[in-house]
Amino acid sequence: MNRFPANIESHQSYLAEDIVTAFASLFRGLPDAWGTITGQCVKEKVTLEHYRRHLYGKVSLGVYPLRRDGQCRWFAIDDDHDDLHEAIAVIEHLVAIGFNRGVYIERSKSKGYHIFGFISDWTSARDVRRIAQAAICKAGLPATTEVFPKQDSADGVRYGNYLNLPYFGSANADGRRMILDLKSLRPMTLREWLKVVEPFPVAALPMVLQNFAKGDAKGKQGITRDEMVGMLRCPLKVGERRPTLVRLAGYLRFRGIPEEIAVGLLLPWAEKCFKEPLPPEELERHIRGIYGRYGVRERRVAKHGEAWHAEVSL
Repeated sequence: MNRFPANIESHQSYLAEDIVTAFASLFRGLPDAWGTITGQCVKEKVTLEHYRRHLYGKVSLGVYPLRRDGQCRWFAIDDDHDDLHEAIAVIEHLVAIGFNRGVYIERSKSKGYHIFGFISDWTSARDVRRIAQAAICKAGLPATTEVFPKQDSADGVRYGNYLNLPYFGSANADGRRMILDLKSLRPMTLREWLKVVEPFPVAALPMVLQNFAKGDAKGKQGITRDEMVGMLRCPLKVGERRPTLVRLAGYLRFRGIPEEIAVGLLLPWAEKCFKEPLPPEELERHIRGIYGRYGVRERRVAKHGEAWHAEVSL
């Protein structure tokens, strides 16, 4: 397999300016903050030098895909199962609903895969997330599968969530953090990938959204009773804890459960079900964040099996 040399900094031609610029253009995001590999948010202007240092393997760069105007140019589905066939199934469903260009798979830095989708210009993060979530649903992935950006809009969100970019150090010996060739399934070098990458045309997104059934086009509006019960019973590992907590807090909020009761219900549940605990103050902050952002909805009665606001016992 053709790979970059281990000592890539001695081969400047591999990281010519056009290579760095092309990579940075694909992964544009919030312009004034970035994330570190250890979880910190660095509040400074993101420049071409950040991408260059990332590709040289000096400092891993995490980009926030959501801008403050609620738009993004790329999305990522974080499939943490070590099952390549599952990741391929997501791409097949993206193609089936019309998002038939600009989709790629990266072997993540730990286990599992990232499924990336690139768009030719800035567009609504809400629409992009609807497309990603439709593919997740059709592929049968868990409802807790993370999509970046994690928010539909920047309302009440200062920075959102970042994702560590692929090609740190440009290549790894085991092929992780590299995009896979969808035909041969081998890792592609950065230069190889940039030669073939083709973002989805933003003008065609409305047609993709029209391909959904009416319910799918609106996106999944919440969790059903059965999904909620499943989440309450399953032990949760790292990567599933916060998104599940937020979804359950949203469920209680839509049912009209007061904030203090939601905190009282979810704190002991998290202590019991999280394989690796989170500090109680962090758990409470996530729960109260849902209520602070959206308030409490009026209780409404719905048929059994409907989402979030269904009047069923917890």
